[in-house]
Amino acid sequence: IEASGLEMFFMRTDPPANDLEYVHKMMVNAHDISHIVSGFGVNMAGEHGINSMTVASIHKYFSPEFALAIGKAADMTCSTFFVNKLYNYPQGVPIIIEAMTLGFAAGQAVRMPLFMVDYDPYLEMQLDDVAADLGFTRGPGAAWDEYDPLLRG
Repeated sequence: IEASGLEMFFMRTDPPANDLEYVHKMMVNAHDISHIVSGFGVNMAGEHGINSMTVASIHKYFSPEFALAIGKAADMTCSTFFVNKLYNYPQGVPIIIEAMTLGFAAGQAVRMPLFMVDYDPYLEMQLDDVAADLGFTRGPGAAWDEYDPLLRG
């Protein structure tokens, strides 16, 4: 976590008003650690990968109605990011297709959505071992950093 450079901000200061708010807070809380665990780096392609993974995993594990209720942010980000790249950054589209393909595959393979994982038992494990235990293959991490200029203009 320290080596990632991410600032882990957990919104657990205010109790959730209801179950749906609890799920939304957990999804926000888990976003940064999901980047680390999934291997979808903190770059534009990594955002596509993690959002695609989230969309696939929640639609795999929950009813369509509940997946829609909890997944609107990931659904919207996944779709609008892709359209944005298609029309504004076409030179980066092949890497986005790769990121989304890997993300969807990881989301279909994972044993549970990453926001539901109790990470305490995994803190002493290597990331590849964590991913293997959770049933998916990690993304390429920082290897996509070089593509950010193609994806941000």
